[in-house]
Amino acid sequence: MKNKKLFVSFLIITLLSVFLPVSLVHGEEDAPACGDFDGDSIITVYEDLSGECQTIQEAIDVAVDGDTVQVYEGTYNEVLEITGKSITISGDTSDPSSVVIDPNYLGRGFYVHDVTGDAVVIEGFMIQNGSADGGAGINVYNAGIGVSDCIFTNDDTTGSGGAISIILLGADSYIERSQFYSNRASGAGGAISLSGLGETGSEMILQNNLIYENEAVSHGGAVYVGIGGYASLFNNTFVANKSDKDGGAVYLYGDSADVKVQNNIFYDNQSDDNNNEDGDGGAIYLRNQLVESTITYNDFYTNDFNDIYIRDNYRSAASIDITNQVYNPSFTDLANDDYTLTSDSMLIDLGGDLGESGVTDDITGKVRPVDGDLDEVFAYDMGAYEYGDVVSNEDTEEEVALAQTYCEENGGTYETRTYESGDPYYMCVFADTSECDAEVFYAGLCAIGDSLIVTDNTTGEDDIGNEVSCGNFPDVDSADFTEEQCTAITWVQSESIFTGNDLTGELSPADEINRAETTKVLVEAFGFASSTAEPTYDDVVSDAWYTPYIMAATEAGIVEGYSDGTFKPENTVNKVEMLKIIFETAEVDLSAVDISEEIFTDIPVDESTEWYRAYVYFAYENGLVDVEGTEFNPNDGTLREDVILVLYRLAELGYY
Repeated sequence: MKNKKLFVSFLIITLLSVFLPVSLVHGEEDAPACGDFDGDSIITVYEDLSGECQTIQEAIDVAVDGDTVQVYEGTYNEVLEITGKSITISGDTSDPSSVVIDPNYLGRGFYVHDVTGDAVVIEGFMIQNGSADGGAGINVYNAGIGVSDCIFTNDDTTGSGGAISIILLGADSYIERSQFYSNRASGAGGAISLSGLGETGSEMILQNNLIYENEAVSHGGAVYVGIGGYASLFNNTFVANKSDKDGGAVYLYGDSADVKVQNNIFYDNQSDDNNNEDGDGGAIYLRNQLVESTITYNDFYTNDFNDIYIRDNYRSAASIDITNQVYNPSFTDLANDDYTLTSDSMLIDLGGDLGESGVTDDITGKVRPVDGDLDEVFAYDMGAYEYGDVVSNEDTEEEVALAQTYCEENGGTYETRTYESGDPYYMCVFADTSECDAEVFYAGLCAIGDSLIVTDNTTGEDDIGNEVSCGNFPDVDSADFTEEQCTAITWVQSESIFTGNDLTGELSPADEINRAETTKVLVEAFGFASSTAEPTYDDVVSDAWYTPYIMAATEAGIVEGYSDGTFKPENTVNKVEMLKIIFETAEVDLSAVDISEEIFTDIPVDESTEWYRAYVYFAYENGLVDVEGTEFNPNDGTLREDVILVLYRLAELGYY
């Protein structure tokens, strides 16, 4: 397991400040102007400086309320400040370890303060090696904050809140689906410190977080909730956290009003006092609670000393009931920090219902609750991870319960439907709780007791029983494509890039694309206006469907004909020709692509391939094309489905 103590000496800090570069300013004096040049409210930042802004701080400085700063893969040695604006800073929520904020112990990751509007959102980052007085990863003062899908590690504060410190919450806030490990506070809250939350009437929710091996010299090895803290702790997993005083995992102090602690796992947390003797509240320590706190449906196992300790509650008593358990959680692999539950865990389906509290998924995004123990009763598991499959493929003639789980405010309904045995159902699930119109598709068979997501929630209707195909092309079945392919196909149709055959409406994804079709795709994808000019090619007639696109592309300098005066619209386009024309139209900078090494055995490093190697290498290295084996097959015709994926992935990278 990872080191439980982190000691960063002034000598190391001094050496790092001398030898490791770190951006501590808001931009270089001579840096080019940055901004939201395409007007989409998204400002891009790339490690290679090719984004709309060269640094994250520059992007933050020019952003306005409602903007998103989109940061792409890489390590960014910046100390960042957000003040007075409600914006989103987004990395990669599916792989936060790929987008790293690393101040190299020369400051904290983010300082968020004095924001009067909606909460600032920080999502999809690994924030590591921060060092500051209070909140070495994120420090929040007089602002709302939303943190999701992040990893905090090796953040060390001389104050409170090793990873996150929040004082005086400015709006309803949350910390969810994030991991905290190996963080340290010389004060309270080895991972998180919260105080003054209730002064504005705002609420803080910590849910679906994995918090392990953090340490506080004072109270609360993992979490400290101080005076004025209106906080709820739902479905978190606390493992091997340590305080040198009281509250090995969680310390609740003063008028921490309306604190709710439910469905959490507390395992092997430890509290010591200053005399190196056992402290109190190995899992939870409550002191001077002025308003009732509720601790229910939690699991406590091998915490030292005492699971829960209550002191000086002279005004009211905390509510601690018999639904709390003392079972061994049965983690999958403690030695390798895998805290998912095994199939024989006693904590499966043992939690309390948190649907009304907004807990609808787990740390991985899996829908809660799942019938993990297969007793035909859907109940929440304890801890950050939900065990079991969301939907089984069992045939049944019983009723199936459909439960709204995402976007609760927009009219979703609860229904029951009866299916004949073996009848397929098709359902549309929301890919992101914050994007109610972002959909992915799933097909399966009815199963007794399945908890399914009601779709089309703006009307309260659902699509159960109706097949949902990718992009609604008649020849495209979602069962034949991956989730990404379905999303890409839906996207190109919604953008009118691919609209289907005029007579049949078919997409024909496995057909090779020709020059005429390619030209139309490029004109639509990159927003060129079609042309009414008469054709200038001998084999292009004025009334052909493709003529307005060919002439528009010709006028824009995207395409050109052959030396004999023809365009050859029916000729197929091979792989490298397609990449060349797409990248040149998108104005992709390939100057930094290294083409000196051989990547594919059928693309030798010689003069014959020099004109296209940069296109192929860039596409491959950025995941724009899928290649199996060691051959690229550059002269093969390009399939329509391959063009769709390249365009979609290029758009995801922010090129248009």
